[in-house]
Amino acid sequence: MKRYVSLIVAVLAVAADQISKWYFAANYQLYESHNVLGSLVKFTYIHNYGAVGGMLAGAPWVFNIITVAVVLFLIFLLAAGRVKSSLLRWAFTLVVSGGIGNMIDRLSNGYVVDFIDCNGMYFPWIFNIADSLVVIGCGLILLYYLLDTVREIRAKRGADNAET
Repeated sequence: MKRYVSLIVAVLAVAADQISKWYFAANYQLYESHNVLGSLVKFTYIHNYGAVGGMLAGAPWVFNIITVAVVLFLIFLLAAGRVKSSLLRWAFTLVVSGGIGNMIDRLSNGYVVDFIDCNGMYFPWIFNIADSLVVIGCGLILLYYLLDTVREIRAKRGADNAET
C-alpha cells in the first residue's frame, strides 16, 4: 500500500510541476516578471538550458543521462520494496518526481521552464517546483543518513558501556 501512496504523490507532484510550467509559458512573456511577496519573491519566466543557474547549458545530454540513471535506480529501489524507511521512501519519491518533471521539459522543449525567483536574496537563480522537489528530497536523504549515523553512534556507545 505504501508504494501506491508514493506513486500517487509522485504523479500529483509531476502534474503540479507541469501545470505550473504550462501556466507560466502560456501567460507570461519570456523574462516577464511580477512581484508575489513584495521584494522577497517574484515570478520570472525563463528558459533554463542547463542545470542550476544555467550551468553546463551546452551539454543537455549530461542531465538526460544522469536524470534517467538516477530516476530508474530510485524507481527500482522503490518498486522492489527495498526501501524500508518511510523517510527515505518519501525522499526518493520527491527526487524521482522532480527528476521526471524536469526531464519532461528537457525532452519536449530542449530546456526547463523556471519561474520562482527569490530576487537573489536567498538563491541566486530562478527555479521551479521540480527543482524544489529534488532539493527537498536530497535534504531528506541527508537527514536520513545523519539520523542513521547518530543511531549507530548511540548503539556503539551503548555496547561499549555494556562491556565495562
